[in-house]
Amino acid sequence: MFERGMEVIRVYNDYVAEGEITSISDDADGVTLITVMYKDGAVKVYTEDAIENMLGRFMYFTYGEAGRNALMEELDIYEERLNVLKTDYLGMTA
Repeated sequence: MFERGMEVIRVYNDYVAEGEITSISDDADGVTLITVMYKDGAVKVYTEDAIENMLGRFMYFTYGEAGRNALMEELDIYEERLNVLKTDYLGMTA
């Protein structure tokens, strides 16, 4: 499912980190480990299970121009939905 070179977007509460999968390996117990190097210099190692639990919630993966464009379209839709929730249901103004 994951490949070396895939682009990674990790969403934190107040920060969005961009990076790339640099390696995929298995540890001695057979657990798949995925290493991500972020543009800010941070390197994180995640288990495949941890990434799968964060997919679509805190972490997004793209591959190439088409994947990046599809992700941007999806994020635009989420942003529109969030704005509707804020204004129509919570009475917040922009």
